[in-house]
Amino acid sequence: MSFHNVERLEKKTFAQLMSLAPIDGPVEKNSDEEEYYFRSLVAAYKPIISRGVFGGHVMAQSAYAASRTVPPGYICHNFHSYFLMPGNPDIPFYYKVNVVRNGKTYMTREIHVYQPRDSKVLSQPPFKRKDLVFVAIASFKTRDKSSAPLLHQRELASHFRVSANRHRIPELELAPDVDIPMWIEMAKQRGEQPAGTEVHPLEVRKMDTTEFNKGIENISDRTQIHFFKSHDKLNDDINLHVAALLYVSDRNSLFTIANLHDREYFLKQVASIDHAFVMHKMDTRVDIDWMTMETYSSASSDGRGLYQGHIYDENDELVCSFMQDGVLGLVDEADKMLPGLLPKNESKEKL
Repeated sequence: MSFHNVERLEKKTFAQLMSLAPIDGPVEKNSDEEEYYFRSLVAAYKPIISRGVFGGHVMAQSAYAASRTVPPGYICHNFHSYFLMPGNPDIPFYYKVNVVRNGKTYMTREIHVYQPRDSKVLSQPPFKRKDLVFVAIASFKTRDKSSAPLLHQRELASHFRVSANRHRIPELELAPDVDIPMWIEMAKQRGEQPAGTEVHPLEVRKMDTTEFNKGIENISDRTQIHFFKSHDKLNDDINLHVAALLYVSDRNSLFTIANLHDREYFLKQVASIDHAFVMHKMDTRVDIDWMTMETYSSASSDGRGLYQGHIYDENDELVCSFMQDGVLGLVDEADKMLPGLLPKNESKEKL
């Protein structure tokens, strides 16, 4: 027997990033439960200032692992998750997928994600509760074939659409690793790349919406815009494309809330609590053209903020919606901070 390792790829496709290996379950288990086990193969992305890996990776891979347990034609349309502990980029994630229900149209899966705290521990089912880092419920369904479906959608403002910005999208800056204006400026002054040095398989570029938000008094009516697409052609497994949408929906998520305010805040802690995601257009691909992610916040209070968003395809059709509750720890006097650094042991992590 050998210890499991994760592969580090300098440049990878999204399919490679999501790659999984099935592993054997425990010898003794409850005969009434149907369980599947998987292990991640490629190291997850770790943001520059974070103690843990990018949470969107675990979220996306959880949905993708669950999709491996349903018949062809069932697509993940609904995903609810909770972040419990930060992930270690040097240790594989272990996914336990429980079959909750198999229906004719809908199937439900429960996903528990484990990661041993000690990299020298050989992780084999059954896993220990102390190693649980993430939990989720995913629902899968077949496509509706109604001849007269009920249709409507929230429209995207014309000046944020791909068609209105196609010529300038490639010139926009890559989404920063830490979306705090002060941190971005300091990184540039030090000759560093705000987007980090790792090549992401999903290219995400940020539009500056400062001018659009000027004059909008209500913070909750303001918005941030990102454009994204896959670097590479992906296969025809729609659940892989859904995983990519989940992955992007968590990029720079809670930073949005502070950035919508007129005053510049410096964040000492950003920690996602949960993430809810609903798929609308069930045949969406992320490798055809640029897509638009519109994000905003309805409220922030109690040391937390609500991050919300929608993703539109190249034809301005709403393909998915999402929201996240998260912790926001603020430093009031940014000039007392060390240049470009968050306070020691206070980083972007999952609680």
